[in-house]
Amino acid sequence: MSGTINLSLSQQFDSEGRPLGGGLLHFFMAGTSTPQSAFIDTALTLPYPNPIVLDASGRVPSFYLADGQIKFRLEDKNGLTIFAADNLLVIGPSGGGGGGGGSVDPRTQFQTGDLKPRYGTGFHDGWVRANGGTIGDSSSSSSELQDAAAEALFKFLWSTALPMLTQAGGAATKTTANGDWLGHNRMTLPDFRGRAIVGLDDMGAAAANRLTAAFWGADAKVLGNAGGAESRALLETHVPPHQHSGTTGDENSPHDHDYGGNTDGQSNQHHHPFTAVLGQTSSFQAGPNPAGAASPTGGNTGDASDDHHHHYAGTTGNPNDPHQHDFTTDNGTGSGTAFAVATPSLVVTVYQKL
Repeated sequence: MSGTINLSLSQQFDSEGRPLGGGLLHFFMAGTSTPQSAFIDTALTLPYPNPIVLDASGRVPSFYLADGQIKFRLEDKNGLTIFAADNLLVIGPSGGGGGGGGSVDPRTQFQTGDLKPRYGTGFHDGWVRANGGTIGDSSSSSSELQDAAAEALFKFLWSTALPMLTQAGGAATKTTANGDWLGHNRMTLPDFRGRAIVGLDDMGAAAANRLTAAFWGADAKVLGNAGGAESRALLETHVPPHQHSGTTGDENSPHDHDYGGNTDGQSNQHHHPFTAVLGQTSSFQAGPNPAGAASPTGGNTGDASDDHHHHYAGTTGNPNDPHQHDFTTDNGTGSGTAFAVATPSLVVTVYQKL
C-alpha cells in the first residue's frame, strides 16, 4: 500500500517569498536519520533520487510513500534548511484497509529486521539480502550495503546475540549501538544461503525437543544458530545389531554326501593279521572256514609293514534322511557413501528489512 503527504504538487518559497527553484526535499524514516525513498508510482517500484530536486518554479513533483509515518526536511539549493517535520502520517493508501487518513495499524507494516522470501535476485529497495554479508555507514567498507539507510537494521542486529560486529582493523568491541554505528563498524547479516528457516525449539514455551544438538548439530533454542546438513554418512554404529538367517533351498531333499581321501594315521609301519582257508581260490582270502575244509593257517601280510595309506570312498549313512543346513551372516560391510537427507525445497532470495 502507498500514499502521500500534502507537500506533493505544492509550490515552495524561500524566506523572502521567492520560488524555491532547485530546492532539496529529503525523506527519512520517522524518528531517525535513515533515508527513505519516495516513489514516482503507487506500486513503489520507481524511486526518486533522495533528495528530490524542485523545479525552477519551486514546485514539488507528485510522489508516493510507503504507508506509515515519515520525516522530511526541505532545504534551499545551497543546503540551508527551510523547514522540517517528523512523524507525519502518510495519507490515502492505494489499496487495502486503513485508508482515508486514519491511523495506520503498525501490525500491517513490515518492521526493521523482518524477513521475507522473494522470487527474484539482486537488490530490493528498502531491504538487504540475508546472505551473511555486512552492512554499515558509507565509510564502513561493508559488502552488502554501506549507506545511511542501513542504520536502523544495524542497531536492530546489534541488540541480538549472534550477528558479528567487525571493523577494518579486526574484531570490534561493543560499546553502544549508536557509538558502533558512528565508529564505521560493520554488522554481519544472518546467512540464509542454502538454508531453510525453522522455528526456535522453545519460542517462549517449553522446548519441544524436535531439534536437539545431538542430531541437529547446534542448540535450536538460540536465535540465529544453524544446524543440519545436506547429507550424512551411514556408519556401522547407526545400524541396529541384526543377523541374516535362513535355510539352503535344495538340501531338504534326500541326498548323500560323498567323501574320499586317505586315513590320517596309517603312514606308520604295521601289519594286517589274516586267516588263510585251505581249498579257496586265494590263499589270503579272509573269511570263515567252510565246512569240510582243511584247518586254516594264520599269519601277517608282509608288505603292510611299509608306510602306506588306506583309501576309502562311499557315502555317509545318516545324511540320506531329509534335513536342512542352517546359516547366519554378519552385518556385512558397505561403501560408507553418504546419503541425502535434504527435504524437497524451492530456491528463493531471503531479504531482511532495513
